[in-house]
Amino acid sequence: MRVEFSLLSTRINLHEGLPNFRGCSTTENGRSRLLGAVIAMVAVIAGLVAIAPQPSAAAVQHPSLVPTAPAIGYPIIRPTPTYFTVNGNCPNGCTLPREVMAVDQLGRYIVSGGNFHEVELTNGTVLQQKYFAAWNVDTKQIVCANKFTFDDEVLSVASGPTATTVYVGGRFSKITGGDGVIRSRSRIALLNLADCSVDKTFAPLGANDKITAIVRNADRLYIGGDFTAIGGSAIETIAELNAKTGAVNTAFNFPTTGEQVGRVKALALNPDATRLILAGRFGMMTRGPQAVVNPTAVIDISVPAAPALTAHASTGYTPGVFDLQAASISPTGDTIALAYGTATVSDYVYLSPTTESSVRYRWGHYMRDSSFGVAVSNHAVYVTGHFCKLDAGPGTTEVMSAQMGLDVCTGTSFIGGVWRSHIAALSLTDGTPLPWNPGQNSTNGGKAMVVTARGLLSGFDGDRVNGIRTGAVAFFDFGSQIEDVTPPSDVSFLSPLPDGTVNQPALISGSAADNLAVTSYRLGVRNVADNLWLQPDGTFLATYYEFNIRAETNGGFSTQLALPAGTYSAVARAVDAAGLRSANDATVRFTETGNEGEL
Repeated sequence: MRVEFSLLSTRINLHEGLPNFRGCSTTENGRSRLLGAVIAMVAVIAGLVAIAPQPSAAAVQHPSLVPTAPAIGYPIIRPTPTYFTVNGNCPNGCTLPREVMAVDQLGRYIVSGGNFHEVELTNGTVLQQKYFAAWNVDTKQIVCANKFTFDDEVLSVASGPTATTVYVGGRFSKITGGDGVIRSRSRIALLNLADCSVDKTFAPLGANDKITAIVRNADRLYIGGDFTAIGGSAIETIAELNAKTGAVNTAFNFPTTGEQVGRVKALALNPDATRLILAGRFGMMTRGPQAVVNPTAVIDISVPAAPALTAHASTGYTPGVFDLQAASISPTGDTIALAYGTATVSDYVYLSPTTESSVRYRWGHYMRDSSFGVAVSNHAVYVTGHFCKLDAGPGTTEVMSAQMGLDVCTGTSFIGGVWRSHIAALSLTDGTPLPWNPGQNSTNGGKAMVVTARGLLSGFDGDRVNGIRTGAVAFFDFGSQIEDVTPPSDVSFLSPLPDGTVNQPALISGSAADNLAVTSYRLGVRNVADNLWLQPDGTFLATYYEFNIRAETNGGFSTQLALPAGTYSAVARAVDAAGLRSANDATVRFTETGNEGEL
């Protein structure tokens, strides 16, 4: 365990519970005893923290809630022409807009799938392009226009093995690529967006029903859907394929019973790719002596030849468990958000831990009307659906106002509540609606939502968000890191005061501004008397060392340091999402007494 990790968050304080060093000598012997105690405490906390799942370096970290204004200038997926349905949402028959059912940023591309037929370019040209569309996230230009032809819907997308390839899953059985050749690809295929081709090597025999979720880890590809057979094997609901060839791993077999349509709503890997996390209407899943009831399951995939169903099971949901509409696993893999709808009694969003034992959901928030899409960031649980007025939260909740005329839904007939127009952000802590309400003009409700490194993508059956015409995909974009050439401002220290005296532990805090967002701070601490720098193990050396401190929700930073009595100089710079640093070091000099005090 390194002191550096303790500085990543003020929630982990290496100095809490240290012995009282009041009156401790500042001699070398006294200093050594103090440092020895600090290092010992570091070792103790290392042992405690090691049991908790830690985020990987690749985990998405947003600086704040995403902007309320969507990005403009991208191609527009049109919700026309409408289609006729007699499903449960329209028992007497009705027409509905076309919609996006899957969307993600895969490398430099935004990729969408659904039942849509038309894509409008920025010059007004309308392409007849069914079920699939992709464009460059930076140039905003469509790729492979009219090059791919699918015979049915695309319902899931995932990154391929190279920067220009993407996996697609859905209901389709045939695809025509840029070469004009029709190829059989039953419910799953690998596309290359560089030359608009259908990959010839990845040619699985395919599934006998739709594929709704895909996730890849190196050469292992995991898929989920309504199938009962794939690649000629009697494997149902979830399967593992070779990511290069599509060959089925027959050792990966988890039978399910009591399933309903839409049995897999989400698949994801934990950061170290040892667990596959699943949510859906899969009924009961079994493997050997272990059995888990929907809506969530966690599978140990650390040994490819012997995957195992863990004891994870989430409980406590309201009636209508098969009203589950969408799910999303957090970037750190430690929670699953579940969105329910279609029955008023079940119109909740839940956040559940992925603990590998029976566990109750962390919180449930009543939305008063259906939710059909959900996504989890490190700042919020984002939700989309047909709701417009939902319950206030246990925390302070801004009522706000109805957006874009979206003021009619089931929730308006209930007393009180707060306005959030078909799209909302809920607190990770307790589900309280956050002050974020751009509005989204869905008819049925948003269906696809995903957190990306640059923001949030929302796919729905409308064409406007926050009054802006986006088409059926809205991109709440923090901005391209490549295009960001403005470094953060120099750091302003809030504490300690210049040349001030502080008790132990010293609170060091500050802030900086950026055109997009400050994501972290670099901090060095120098002992003025001997010109030595604080190291991650608590010692002092001549070598400069800087600690990495994650920016807090407000954009600033704070940390506590228990140091031997003496005079110190703290040096800091801010870092933004593009990796740009403040132009100059900010320095504050202070004296720490070595006595504990109230902070």
